[in-house]
Amino acid sequence: MKASYLVWFFYSIFFPLIANSQTIQLPDIEAYRDKWTILRPELDTNIERYRKGDVAIEVVDENGDPIREAKLVVKQKTHEFLFGCNILWLGQLGEKNELYENAFAKLFNLATTTFCLSEYRLQDGQYRFEEDSKDIFRRPPVDRVLAFGKKYDIKLKGQPLLADSWHPVWAKDMTTEEAHELYKDYFKTVADRYGDDFFMFDVVNEAFLCEGRNTRRGWDFPLYTDDLSYAGWAFGAAQPLFPKKCILSINEATGVNTSESERYFEFIKNIFNKGCDIDGIGFQFHLFNNESLKSHIEGKEFVPSQLIDTYNKFQYFNRPLYITEITIPTTLAKGVEGEKIQAEILSNLYRLWFSIPAMAGITYWNLCDGVAWKNEGDAKAGLLDEDMLEKPAYQALYQLIQREWNTRLTTQTNLQGKADFRGFYGKYDITVIVEEKSQTFEIDILKGGSKINRITFK
Repeated sequence: MKASYLVWFFYSIFFPLIANSQTIQLPDIEAYRDKWTILRPELDTNIERYRKGDVAIEVVDENGDPIREAKLVVKQKTHEFLFGCNILWLGQLGEKNELYENAFAKLFNLATTTFCLSEYRLQDGQYRFEEDSKDIFRRPPVDRVLAFGKKYDIKLKGQPLLADSWHPVWAKDMTTEEAHELYKDYFKTVADRYGDDFFMFDVVNEAFLCEGRNTRRGWDFPLYTDDLSYAGWAFGAAQPLFPKKCILSINEATGVNTSESERYFEFIKNIFNKGCDIDGIGFQFHLFNNESLKSHIEGKEFVPSQLIDTYNKFQYFNRPLYITEITIPTTLAKGVEGEKIQAEILSNLYRLWFSIPAMAGITYWNLCDGVAWKNEGDAKAGLLDEDMLEKPAYQALYQLIQREWNTRLTTQTNLQGKADFRGFYGKYDITVIVEEKSQTFEIDILKGGSKINRITFK
């Protein structure tokens, strides 16, 4: 009796502790690292080739004469390439709002907000755009986002203008013609109000998932057909309404990076063949669970060579490519160890995406933990924790974007008053120092832009 009691006591007290101390069986991280180490020189070579340009600075005095041996301090201020995140919790975090904004602006130059029809257009025809509109979970009023972008000089992206997942329930029984009128009115309203201030919009989102959603929700999206022709219709309807400078893109779910890439390619090609235009092509990259992440680490899914082949094939369309939504979990291992895995995975993927010639932007999805949507939240995939403290992934991306891929140097003009350097595309401050006098000038280094910059020092 006494022995039985001791056995019971041992298992009831210590077995739960032993069980809880066990972690998920990790994949072979070293084999993963070896593969990326081999690949890195190729990626860095392409980054040097495609993300930087040669620059010539000519410094003259007010008479046009060259100033020799002038000291130049070169400091990159912004990237031409877009590094973004969604801004869906803007103004909804109480005392943490300022921390959220500061962390966002410190790292990113693009903010994505939603234009889900079901949550921005009411049944009576009114819109939830103004700052004083009622707050909805992860759906900030668009005017608030606009003010944020102007405050921090951050470009803005809106998405989606049309997605079956955000079609209003009150409009589910519309005919095709009625739905066309609903969306054309929405496109025009958004274009008139925000077309000049937003850099880009996803016109169509996740069309490949529409059929499955029809089944799950118990009613068909009114514009649905087997060939998903509503996507081409949407671009045809939207293009005349928005300013030419505004990029109108398509966005599709994660499978199009690999297994469904051929279907996506042919789908887009068919839209072009029907006379419609698409300005940008988007690829989501959500690994919502540990199984997907583990499979990637083991080289079974999203193999680097596959990803590179996919993106290079899409250069056929001569349109910019965008990684539009990224989720990488921290739950593969407990605590800091899981966060370090997330940081390593992201660093490698960002380096790969940044090396692709046609790639124009990369957008992480959730900035912080504790406020994400369903399975996004379960993944604890934020770059900040719930207290807005930086995780290793945030710090790793900062080192890439704001340090390794940021040009800062000091040089001087030659006897002809000229100096040359190579820098990442973006906006620069050039401080010219002659004797004890200095002046700062702003220049742009843009892909396809002028390589010669003439500065008049007064």
